[in-house]
Amino acid sequence: MSTAQHLAAIDLLCSREFPAEHGRPVDVVGAVGAVGGPGYFVVDLTGPDGHGDEGAWAYAVAEEQAYADRESLAVLLTERIGRPDHIGLQGMALRAFDTGHDTGGAIPEPWATVSSRHGDALVWRTDNRWLVLAITRRDPESPVHFLAAVTDVDPP
Repeated sequence: MSTAQHLAAIDLLCSREFPAEHGRPVDVVGAVGAVGGPGYFVVDLTGPDGHGDEGAWAYAVAEEQAYADRESLAVLLTERIGRPDHIGLQGMALRAFDTGHDTGGAIPEPWATVSSRHGDALVWRTDNRWLVLAITRRDPESPVHFLAAVTDVDPP
């Protein structure tokens, strides 16, 4: 997906009503997958070919591209909304682990999905919603994901 397509996907999600049930599929053109639920949407902006081939080198290239895509989109969003906050996601996941719950129980969606992997996020607060751009991966040998989330749920 291009930066223009990423921005269009985010604009679409920001303008929609949230679904009443968790895990509802959401149609976002060009996105690998999008789901929503009460108070949130999460979309994978990586694209169908964005993971690269198996192997550390390919994953490193895919990660570099994901960060470049996020930064391009962040420039446009910063012009519209203002400067984002930068947060590490590991703390949320560790907090859920330390409490003995899986991330879905201890941390509300979409934060559970966004923080279920190692990574970091840029976060903007709009009038009544949060906008999150996250780069995540399970471990150094797994594919990178470029996620966007729109939510009215405050970060934990």
